[in-house]
Amino acid sequence: MTRAAIDRITVADFLDYGQRYCIEYRFPALAHPLERAGQLPVAQGRVEESLLFPGVKLVLSDIEVVHPYASHSLGTAACLVIVVIEGRVRLGTDNEWHWLTAGQAHTVCLSDQHFLDAYQPEGQRLRTLSLSLDATALQQWCGEPLPTQ
Repeated sequence: MTRAAIDRITVADFLDYGQRYCIEYRFPALAHPLERAGQLPVAQGRVEESLLFPGVKLVLSDIEVVHPYASHSLGTAACLVIVVIEGRVRLGTDNEWHWLTAGQAHTVCLSDQHFLDAYQPEGQRLRTLSLSLDATALQQWCGEPLPTQ
């Protein structure tokens, strides 16, 4: 388990996270975020990442969003489950957008044709749980081949 007890989560931290998970981040309230990446906090709190089994990742976050940020997932996941414990997130897949609020979950399959966009507004405590399974892990869990899309 990787524990990241980060008090300040900067633009640089988000960009590092994006490199690891194939996510593009945007910071609409910041004029030139890349120039001040090491200095400017986007959020405060902590993010914990765990590899539960090969191909199965769990990410828990408990943050205060200081500046709004958006993300565009470019990676793949046979199954991605996002649960909002506190706060709210606007999610979009293809041309459908909806708000996910405390107590709600969203499941999506990410591929070359299916992306996930998200927007996290500022001024909120955001606690989320994300569980992702790659195709091999999901097939091992289900015990049968995955349906083709």
